[in-house]
Amino acid sequence: MPLIRASQLESKEASDEEYQSANEEILSANEELQSTNEELETSKEELQSANEELNTLNDELQNRNVELDRLNSDLRNVLSSTNLPVVMVDRSLRIRRLTAASAKALKIVPSDIGRPIMEIRSDIEVLNLDELIVSVIETLTPQRIGGTGQARALVFPANSSLSDDGRQDRRSCNRVVRYR
Repeated sequence: MPLIRASQLESKEASDEEYQSANEEILSANEELQSTNEELETSKEELQSANEELNTLNDELQNRNVELDRLNSDLRNVLSSTNLPVVMVDRSLRIRRLTAASAKALKIVPSDIGRPIMEIRSDIEVLNLDELIVSVIETLTPQRIGGTGQARALVFPANSSLSDDGRQDRRSCNRVVRYR
């Protein structure tokens, strides 16, 4: 019987060592999982914070879009209700907006939006009109120019636009045409 006991004892010791080794591996894996879990929690908090910032920015952008829609609507209403021929051009002298009255005076139609103003052929003859508009955009100084066409004298005051904060916007220029 002593041999059986020694053999059982050795087997138990070997088994205990295996269990001890497995237990240490499980503890080590558990520590790694806890560390990974902490990293994931930190990442989750960072993502939640970033998400909150993005939601705040999104709300601000939506509010700005609502305000821009309102302002665009106001501008469309003003332009559609005025009897003055008005054409707004950008720095590259492409038509941005126009009034209905400009169709008659300048032979411009809504489909001309986006076209260079100098491609429009009206009965109004003004020498170096493109240079004068560029000068207004660059110097922000209004220009009054005498124009003629079909025996009517026209005045062309071209003014640069103002930005929301009251500064002059060098990206665009308004060209206004009035009958005298």
